[in-house]
Amino acid sequence: MAKLQLQSQINVNQESVTLESLLHELQGLEAEQYVSVFQNANFLLPRQLRMDVLRHLLESSVKQTRKERLTLADELNYRLKWFYQYSDFQYVNLLVYYQNKKLNQAYVENLLTSVCEHLVEQKREDIIQSLRDAKKAQQDSYDSQNILLFNQTFNQIFKDKELEIDGLPLNLIRLVLLKSSTLQELKAFGEKYGIIVPRRLKKEQLLELIYLELQSRGILTDDIKAELKKKSVVLIQRYAIDHDIKVSTELKKAEIIEYILEFSHQTKSFYKYPQPGDYELEIDDPFEFEEVSELKEKTSKPTPIPVIPVVAKPNKEKTSKTKDKVETSKPEVKPQQQTQEDIVNSKGVPLVLDRQTAKFLKLYAISNNQKLMILPDRKYHKKRRTFKVQLDQLGSVSTPKKNNGVIGELLILKLLALVVFRTLIFVFAIAFVLGLLFVGYATASYFLNIEALNMINDQINTIEFLGKGLLDHIFDFYRQIGI
Repeated sequence: MAKLQLQSQINVNQESVTLESLLHELQGLEAEQYVSVFQNANFLLPRQLRMDVLRHLLESSVKQTRKERLTLADELNYRLKWFYQYSDFQYVNLLVYYQNKKLNQAYVENLLTSVCEHLVEQKREDIIQSLRDAKKAQQDSYDSQNILLFNQTFNQIFKDKELEIDGLPLNLIRLVLLKSSTLQELKAFGEKYGIIVPRRLKKEQLLELIYLELQSRGILTDDIKAELKKKSVVLIQRYAIDHDIKVSTELKKAEIIEYILEFSHQTKSFYKYPQPGDYELEIDDPFEFEEVSELKEKTSKPTPIPVIPVVAKPNKEKTSKTKDKVETSKPEVKPQQQTQEDIVNSKGVPLVLDRQTAKFLKLYAISNNQKLMILPDRKYHKKRRTFKVQLDQLGSVSTPKKNNGVIGELLILKLLALVVFRTLIFVFAIAFVLGLLFVGYATASYFLNIEALNMINDQINTIEFLGKGLLDHIFDFYRQIGI
């Protein structure tokens, strides 16, 4: 195809005009007028033309988006991996996603440029003149910033090659739609080709799919049709499982794709059932980015938590009127009279322990020649009896000073283990309750078949596990056991 520059001359109706002036003239033409002119001329444009325009236009934006999300394992980042294999529908959706006025304006200009290049190559300058005439007859200017509506209108003047739909052959579009489209996008893709994708198949639609499969095997008879029509939906599904026919009332992504491809007028003449492995292929990531040098982490010693000792208040006696010096002495403290403020560890704070830990600590201290003071503590724990403990090392020279540190470490480890154990029990209990609620909801949704819950089910099924939605696992289990 000949590439035109802005100053390239085009002969239209015995008049030479530049491409730049032609683009300026046609940009305000309504999309419906383009469709009318091309349909009157009985001329359609190749769909690949728009795909090439969008691919080259969006390439830099996609690279930037993927580079920014390089360290994120999100769905968009994975879907953009298939950018160079996108279909026409996906390129258009991606342009809408960016919502960039400059991109939209550049797209309209580039598309019109490619259209003019193609018309000149096909020697159909008369269509260009018809577009100019339509623009002169148009009173109001057209705003092409509603890019989705603009492209949906233009869909009518594009055509596919033989054995293709949306610019791709069957074996490729199956894979690309599965790997890089959401359920909502698949439904919109079906609407583009006149297919309304149901959330659930009705009995008649389910039977139609089974009839087609049996017909392809050459075993469909009137007796089988009459027998299946008498069955309920559940028994029909059981029949399909027994005869290795992959159909169900709940459509998964791959089944939605096959439903569209099988019933679309675009593919009816050349549709073939997918081969094993058609949906399992992967591609190498075509985007390469420079490795960003990681900053060296500064290694620093962990700052210890400061321990502020609780200092006991000395008892002061009143001085005599003669102002004689009276030596103050600390009263002898009996264990049964001590309070929380009185119990002071020479190297830490008082400890509040449960009964078992206090017993363990007492035995450990006795075996290591240490003295313990243990008092009941009801100030902070009224319902559960706890104890306040003060450790005081005997004045024995032979006793190592590191015993206090060992005891502290043991206490901390035991308390941490207790906290972790109780946290795990709480987490498992919450997970168990949520699991019961989820299974109950899935069961009610499966048996009641309430139409109002379909939207909620779609949202839940967007969370995929092992290749399919969460609810689909429950539904498939019921089908397998014949319920």
